[in-house]
Amino acid sequence: MSYPFSLEFHGNYIHVLHSSGLVLTPKAMEEIWASLAKVCEEYKCGNVLVEASKPERKLDTMAAFDSGIRLSNIKPGISLALCFYDYESDEVSEFFKTVARNRGTRVEFFSNIEDAKKWLDVTKVSPNPKISRIHGVRESKPVLK
Repeated sequence: MSYPFSLEFHGNYIHVLHSSGLVLTPKAMEEIWASLAKVCEEYKCGNVLVEASKPERKLDTMAAFDSGIRLSNIKPGISLALCFYDYESDEVSEFFKTVARNRGTRVEFFSNIEDAKKWLDVTKVSPNPKISRIHGVRESKPVLK
């Protein structure tokens, strides 16, 4: 793993939380999608919330295309809410979404966690939610927001 991130199962969705300094590169995306594929399979869950602060993207159009395909191959009908604070979606982001959507994957970018959870339809929480730490390291102090 080239940078710390955690994967947690919250009963009806998987939460991927990145530490500060996330740089989206082709290699990083391979790691993320590979880890996510294992977790989605293990928990039979296709709702995913990704949270990061000020991610830096180093993906060109071809890498975004490959990433959209890899995401779509994780699980049929997967839904991915990308909650990126201080991030401006652009043409490459939209292209990634289009590639994934054309293969049956729901993808959307958000700037706040509440809207992302609402879009995923995971806002209702049971009184005693089961949260399972699956993978990764979480910083002692959250860096988000």
